[in-house]
Amino acid sequence: MEILDGSAHDNASKLVEWLITFVVLTNCAAVILDSVPEIHAEYKDIFHEFEFWSVMFFTAEYLLRSWSYGARYTPEQGGAWKAGASTCSASLV
Repeated sequence: MEILDGSAHDNASKLVEWLITFVVLTNCAAVILDSVPEIHAEYKDIFHEFEFWSVMFFTAEYLLRSWSYGARYTPEQGGAWKAGASTCSASLV
């Protein structure tokens, strides 16, 4: 759970933060390159595939953060599972 907290003292946490930063920056570069018509025409399949896997990556990150928040705090402390499924589904909107 601490891996997703961004602790400066944990090597795994640093690696996760660097990975997320890398994926965000790579996404920015992909959006910029995809906006050039000549590049888009030649590499559109690669851009679409990259976009799909980026969405999967950030979906997994979101689910892991939601799960870790619910597992870390008790309902008395305001944990994510305090209100049941309505809290989790409401956060998706």
